[in-house]
Amino acid sequence: MERLVFGELLTTAWQKFKARPGLCVGMLFVYYFIVFAAALAEIILIKFFGSPIFKVISVFVGAYAYFGITRITLDLIQEKETGIGRFGDIIEIYPKTLAQYLLNLIILLAGFVLLIIPGLIMFFGFSMGIFLMLEKKTSIIDSFKTSWAITKGYKWKLFFIILGLLGINLIGLLCLVIGLFVTVPLTMLVQAEIYRRLYNNFEQRNNTTI
Repeated sequence: MERLVFGELLTTAWQKFKARPGLCVGMLFVYYFIVFAAALAEIILIKFFGSPIFKVISVFVGAYAYFGITRITLDLIQEKETGIGRFGDIIEIYPKTLAQYLLNLIILLAGFVLLIIPGLIMFFGFSMGIFLMLEKKTSIIDSFKTSWAITKGYKWKLFFIILGLLGINLIGLLCLVIGLFVTVPLTMLVQAEIYRRLYNNFEQRNNTTI
């Protein structure tokens, strides 16, 4: 069983951050620029046309930007050639990835409405789906099934790791907010490293079984 030690994950993430600090900070600037531009466009369109339908713009565009930085952080963890141009690569798989992302949100909301514990279990059980969609280009159903399988036995460990990451981002927030440009990329790198370890562990288990 793969060990997920918070200190080890954070150390790996920090090493990747130090190797490409400009890209890590730059991708976050691009993300916030895209999100801000989408929010501004949404306000202008609603003001001129008065239709609430434009409120979905920031959600769809924000999801696109999130997929972009997730793809970059996964590349950094896997030591692949990468850059800001990765945002453009998302276009091809955006519709399917967006559908998975929205369906995931609906499932999680349903879980939290029913009871908090089932909601948390589903949240962490399906948390690797976005990585599978971006890297393996899996189908929506397979992303849920595989994510659930690779997180088997790790869901509560993931819960405590996320608590640790929230603490680190709180420190970043207290450091005049500027610290978030370090702690947010670190958080995403830790999540990508978790995916890498869990997926590799999943493949090894399957190969051993075969």
